[in-house]
Amino acid sequence: MREFNTSGPCNPSLHYTVMREALIATGQEKVRKGRYFTLFAPRQSGKSTYFQLLLATLKAENFIPIWISFENLKTAPREFFYQELNNQLHQELAEHQIKLEKTITNQVELVRFFDQE
Repeated sequence: MREFNTSGPCNPSLHYTVMREALIATGQEKVRKGRYFTLFAPRQSGKSTYFQLLLATLKAENFIPIWISFENLKTAPREFFYQELNNQLHQELAEHQIKLEKTITNQVELVRFFDQE
């Protein structure tokens, strides 16, 4: 039986969820075109739920979406930030049997990673 969720992303099989099909379709189209986009909204308005639903639809289209969170890194020193970013990238890609040979330690290497990969 589904219930209301007031903390964290909603799982439609467990929680009552507002399905934003048009917004998800817009996100899919932007990804297909290789466009970047942001979603700005207040706390508890469904941003994480939206992105998790979008990732699921992209997986069905044979994209390899990854989830990286900076939520706990707001005050992290730069060196630690890049260590954690590198760690999350390695973990997420490993789930798709992709081994990342590069280590990202600064913003220049991050840009190069996305330019080459």
